[in-house]
Amino acid sequence: MIIFILHVVAALLRMKRLDVIMAATNPPVLIASTASLLAKIKRARFVYHLQDIHPEVSVATTGKASIADRVANLVDTWTVRLADRVVVLSDDMAKVVEERGRRDAIMVINNFDPWQLGSQLLPEPKRVDGTIRFVYAGNLGRFQNLETLARAILELRGDDRFAFDFIGDGAMRPWLQRFVTENRLWSVGIHGYVEPRRLAGMMRERFDVGVLSLHPGVIRCAYPSKIMSYLRNGLPVLAVVESDSELIDTLLHRKAGWTADPLRPDAIARAMIEIAESDQILVQMRDNARQMYLDEFDQSHQLRRWGNLFEDLLVENIR
Repeated sequence: MIIFILHVVAALLRMKRLDVIMAATNPPVLIASTASLLAKIKRARFVYHLQDIHPEVSVATTGKASIADRVANLVDTWTVRLADRVVVLSDDMAKVVEERGRRDAIMVINNFDPWQLGSQLLPEPKRVDGTIRFVYAGNLGRFQNLETLARAILELRGDDRFAFDFIGDGAMRPWLQRFVTENRLWSVGIHGYVEPRRLAGMMRERFDVGVLSLHPGVIRCAYPSKIMSYLRNGLPVLAVVESDSELIDTLLHRKAGWTADPLRPDAIARAMIEIAESDQILVQMRDNARQMYLDEFDQSHQLRRWGNLFEDLLVENIR
């Protein structure tokens, strides 16, 4: 991380004229704070793209802030206040920025899906055994609340209406594999990384519902990009996320999925049973999911908003 920052400093100092410097939150805190200082030196505008908010996103999982977290919060709050524009991915994230004392120049511009859509037509569901096939595709990490999700699956053990697949890798994969083996969850498959285009085909042809799970509090500080893959490939979403979030409001308004309390395995299991008992609406929800993708994550729409942001900054520079 330090070597990367030194390269950034050297590169920016060599450049003669800069209108705007933009930094995202990876690596967390340090690169943005460094870039904001360089923007002052170069007399350039600074745009802070908060893809997630640190250290709040990690504090949400541990429940307490370490000394390092408190220092990071002070540094990042200072960076946020220096920025000419702060870009976040959701209204929930905007509220966190406002809690830090920044009230103006906050813009909500969500990410867009970089992958090609391919065919606009979705294949008919190929379910022949009456089984609802759930898939979790993404990082198997500590922010994803996988322990609670696994215990919900355990409550459905032996019910042949359900099958589950986890696709991805991360810190929690060994724990998840042990949990599945020790509890003899034969209907659960755990796979490693799958190339995006192949995964898209699997979602279209093999699965019925995409599962999105976050540790309580994380949705305020980040936006789960995996929802784009689910929706793009026509999978309605079971979102194990707080119900008072923008994501859930949109998902339910669009009739493109369900929600469940992230603190209660029994509530998640009940949501899965509800999905199995409303099997007939899955076909319509597939269409709703694709429409939500096209309306919410369209590349041209998001790029137009970025273009407007930079045009505004350039006009301000001229003035």
